Amino acid sequence: MSSELRLVVILMFVYPALSLVLSILLLTFHTSFVNYELAHTSVPTGSTVAAVRHTLQIGLWARLVGVLIIAALYVWRALSVRDGKRGTYNRLIGICVVGVAYIFYLLVSAKYPPWVRVEQAIQGIALIALFIALTRKPVRSRFAKQ
Repeated sequence: MSSELRLVVILMFVYPALSLVLSILLLTFHTSFVNYELAHTSVPTGSTVAAVRHTLQIGLWARLVGVLIIAALYVWRALSVRDGKRGTYNRLIGICVVGVAYIFYLLVSAKYPPWVRVEQAIQGIALIALFIALTRKPVRSRFAKQ
């Protein structure tokens, strides 16, 4: 495997690794995380604090399951990079673009504690680095149309 492609594979593992670290932290501090979200969320009319807390807890667990699924998909995609298929390249570019847009959305709209925002910003930087590594000429040429 070329050094350029090795960099792509390494960067593909950085993002899910960061996601797993965040998941472990969220599992460890889930009560304080939900309390922070609750303190920054207005309780809708006709609802109770307990109901909103329950909804936030369900959202946290759903996020953690999503992280595990995405991490598995990243590993699967990383293993297929060596094949040099154009479709794999296009999917990776799409993952980078959608991932950065999603992280930007979370940074702007979500009511997360500052330490979560810092971790998400680092994830965004990792995705941007992956995008840059993917769009370099040696990598692009490996996935060129045939």
